[in-house]
Amino acid sequence: MSNRPPSSPRSFGLCRRVIVDPAAVSPGQAGSCGLVHPRISRSVLVLSMVAGMSCRPTAPGTVQSGGALAIVGSGVISTDAPEFAITLAPDGSELYFNRATPDRSRLTIMVSYRQGNDWSAPAVASFSGLYRDVDPFLTTDGRRLYFSSDRPRPTSAVRSFSTWYVDRESGGWSAPIDPGPPLNSDSADVFVTVARSGDLVFGSTRDGP
Repeated sequence: MSNRPPSSPRSFGLCRRVIVDPAAVSPGQAGSCGLVHPRISRSVLVLSMVAGMSCRPTAPGTVQSGGALAIVGSGVISTDAPEFAITLAPDGSELYFNRATPDRSRLTIMVSYRQGNDWSAPAVASFSGLYRDVDPFLTTDGRRLYFSSDRPRPTSAVRSFSTWYVDRESGGWSAPIDPGPPLNSDSADVFVTVARSGDLVFGSTRDGP
């Protein structure tokens, strides 16, 4: 699995902190915390640490005894394709990640399910596959998944990466939902992270206050 993020039209140096519904980020199983995306500025890192970034559970089989790191799902999740931005369900039963074409013209969110000591063959997530979708993030209760996408927004004439989310329903994930302002604007708004407190941190190219 490549550690390199997909190419982006611009760097994202502005951090936004938004309070969302705490019910959507109720405490889940604790584990290893995700790292701040390297394209996000130091200000995002500091704010994320202060707000308390959401911790993600350790994927079974990803950490060996003694704390040595291991590749996630070698040959299944981690292949020769560009792969990045992994997020794990609170109970460790499913994970979502990005798989891209070498030229990054296609960016797709994939899902894989835990099967004993192995992972199932990844499939395109129900809400992905038509547009360039990146950086999935599951809330700590596993009921909402945020991601960034260049899919068109009815309320904006500008085509750029924006924040979207899907809610878990009885039959699977809902259709993608555009949260609108203040999470989205006519600028690029990406890299969503939600803390247990309900604070939401993301990167944006919009002008600062």
